[in-house]
Amino acid sequence: MIASQGHSAAVARLAVTAGALLFSLAAFKASAAIVSHYVLGTEMCNANVDTKVVLDPRSAGKPVSSSIVQVTYTTTPSMCFSVPSSTDPRPAVLSGPLLKMIDIVASVAARRHAGVSCVTISVDAVLFLKPIYLGELIHLSAAVNRAWGSSMEVGVKLTKEEPERNGKMTYVSHSYLTFVAVQTSGYSHGSPSSTVVPKKHPLKFRLPPVLPETALELRRYRLAGRRRARRMESAKHSKGVGEEPVGKNGIRRRVMDKVRAEVIDMSSKIVKNERSSSRTAERQRIALDELELEYIARAYAAQEEGVTINPSAGQIIVEIADDEAFSRSIEDVMRAGIRIGVDPACFERSGVDANSHKRAESLGSDGGSRRRRSATVSLMSEAILSPSSGTDATIPEEAERSTSAELGSAQPLEPSISAAQTLTRSLHLVFPEHCNSNGVLFGGQLMGWMEEVALMACRSLGHGQRFSTVALDGLEFKKEVQVGEIIFFTAVAVRAFANSVEVYVVAEAETREGKKRIANEALFTAACAPTSVAHVGKQSDQPLLKVVMPPGSALESLQQAADGRRYERLAMKNMLTRLYAFDGEST
Repeated sequence: MIASQGHSAAVARLAVTAGALLFSLAAFKASAAIVSHYVLGTEMCNANVDTKVVLDPRSAGKPVSSSIVQVTYTTTPSMCFSVPSSTDPRPAVLSGPLLKMIDIVASVAARRHAGVSCVTISVDAVLFLKPIYLGELIHLSAAVNRAWGSSMEVGVKLTKEEPERNGKMTYVSHSYLTFVAVQTSGYSHGSPSSTVVPKKHPLKFRLPPVLPETALELRRYRLAGRRRARRMESAKHSKGVGEEPVGKNGIRRRVMDKVRAEVIDMSSKIVKNERSSSRTAERQRIALDELELEYIARAYAAQEEGVTINPSAGQIIVEIADDEAFSRSIEDVMRAGIRIGVDPACFERSGVDANSHKRAESLGSDGGSRRRRSATVSLMSEAILSPSSGTDATIPEEAERSTSAELGSAQPLEPSISAAQTLTRSLHLVFPEHCNSNGVLFGGQLMGWMEEVALMACRSLGHGQRFSTVALDGLEFKKEVQVGEIIFFTAVAVRAFANSVEVYVVAEAETREGKKRIANEALFTAACAPTSVAHVGKQSDQPLLKVVMPPGSALESLQQAADGRRYERLAMKNMLTRLYAFDGEST
């Protein structure tokens, strides 16, 4: 009996092996007519190809069709950079909401294939080839391309529909996301994806293989294997395994570690410099001095208790309960009073010397401003000439206004800006609505927050221009973020091109106990966005400012590799534009 069972099992294994060989041979023949290579690993076949592939009925997998998700969303004002107005009736949609939609739709496709909850592990590079405007419809199509063990790749295609142009369909983007299936006790099977595996101990789970039914699906299946190989190679080197090559961003792992540390350290130094800067302290002293004089002038004019005058000493004395009395010069108080419109007669009634009154009147609208101008001119000179001015080297707005007449027409400044001056920080408290049923932050929400701070970091480079995200160079979700934690985002401009800016963003999560950890990091590309539909395709006359990095820093190395990354993005954009130029358009 035992020998008979062993013989039957061997026959069954041979049958499965033979079936797999037949399936592979059929798949090879079906894909012979398809373009076979693209360096970026993106699918290279027309969407209309639908050659059937014979399936092995004994296969235990699931067809691609079982995981397909096709949905349509309408655009709303909350998705846009600004609300509709007379100057901008159709504002553009931000990329953050699009990334959220992509993550949600991909997670549903992953759950359909797995039958259990899935979590987002990584997102490959994303390019948005066309802007989407308020009033247009967003179409998303997602399906599982391939599965390995407990992980799978999901591809998402995004197109837009323009109702005002008879429903014309335009291709916008492709995205590839990697998910891992997890099965835990009490885990909700219906929840959308979160970032990385939750802390509950997951049970071992093996996904059913993906069975492509058409030549197009087979091509996606094979290219998914190539993309996974590159991701695994990148992950191996990011953990310090084997020889450390140049990464996908053109930077070695140890250099990226330094970049991350430099950006975080730059943020802390800015806060410290703002508090300890002598120029900042001097500006604050001048402002507080003027406010104090104005307060005393108002209090004396209102005859408040505790404010008295000593004409012989030329002082106004202010007595404060539970504190020491202090005095200020009558002339200084009178000047401040005249400047804010206090009736000078109140000082005359107090027996103030007539000469003091006249001097105060003559200086009230001029002398005080001259004194302020001299102070701000010295501050401006210090900011420009000091070699250690650091991040606080911007000219105060008051200095710019008050010195224009005295210094004449200023020479044009070099069109550059330090990286520290572009640095932007924001934080978000993670609420339950940002998370799945296990209290873990959604990957799409995290990407949306990262885009917000990336766009803010561009604000100083474009002379008031508006920016929109056109590319995300891919990211890996390193650590989960849970409800109640705080997540800090720090962004810094890396390189400005003719009409776009590359921005580095790092996310730090902080626990309730105050412990911090790196949650994520990514490179975004933002382009100067048109102010309205009528301005699409038009570029600004003013070039973007050049970003200057600290010499010899890791950030400088990251900047030097920006041209190579831009070349890859443009090559991918050109390929996608040619491939999908007529894809989905109505005829």
